Amino acid sequence: MCVKAGIKSSDIYSISISGGKVANVMITGLFPFCRCVFITDGVLANFSAEEIESLLAHEIGHIKKMHLWGYFLFSICYAFGFVPLLVYLVGKFPAIEDFLMENKLASPLWVLAIIMVYFGAIFGLLSRKFEKQADKYAVELTGNKDVFISALRKLAKINALPKKWAKTEVSQTHPATEERIRFIKAIPWNIAV
Repeated sequence: MCVKAGIKSSDIYSISISGGKVANVMITGLFPFCRCVFITDGVLANFSAEEIESLLAHEIGHIKKMHLWGYFLFSICYAFGFVPLLVYLVGKFPAIEDFLMENKLASPLWVLAIIMVYFGAIFGLLSRKFEKQADKYAVELTGNKDVFISALRKLAKINALPKKWAKTEVSQTHPATEERIRFIKAIPWNIAV
């Protein structure tokens, strides 16, 4: 699958998590020389070869669409953009600085709230967008929506994922399974990678 997609992967590893009760495939490594694929024993034990191939195609989609670089950039922006902006704003508005200095408990709570908004809500939005792009790529690369949908349903069942997220769960990194399936079914058949 990696050859078909034109990417390099250093190694593929099988990892045992919770005695096969967790199913996941993931790819790591910004650069080809350090790229690795991890497949849990839950996937190897419960999925067909075609389903594993479709999940791998999804992970390859993350590489082809530069999502790992997007996540890296997101973190860099936090460290060198978002945090300095907050420090600047606190210095610019004395009322904020006074409030934080007078309310010692409020300072850590504000910092925690800001981190939760940035890495929860904003990262969640970005990640869900990336997941749909990788889903589309998987269907394009394999040419088989039904196998990918079957794999998603198995992932949801084995990992006990709800079919739908509550509207308040904005921090989820993946769209709900049924939302992903509706998205995949809407992908036209005349697509090519």
